[in-house]
Amino acid sequence: PLDLPNLPGDAAVVQLEERHLMGVDLMWIARTALLDAELAEFRKLEGNKAQRRFLLSRMAAKDAVRLWRQRVTGQPMMHPAEYEI
Repeated sequence: PLDLPNLPGDAAVVQLEERHLMGVDLMWIARTALLDAELAEFRKLEGNKAQRRFLLSRMAAKDAVRLWRQRVTGQPMMHPAEYEI
């Protein structure tokens, strides 16, 4: 578990690790979760490790926002591609 003192009570934290995307088609995930500008940035990266790390950072940030928004508003979670990081 992460020790993150002093976070606001309504904070949402998502931690993803490289193992979560091992054996997964990274381009499929990218096309599903990223906006066009993010996808263009993803395509410029060389190698699976760099692409995996990029996707993990974007997905964790987007999921944290999605969770926070759902908790605060009570509305259903929006699709990750509706958020630009």
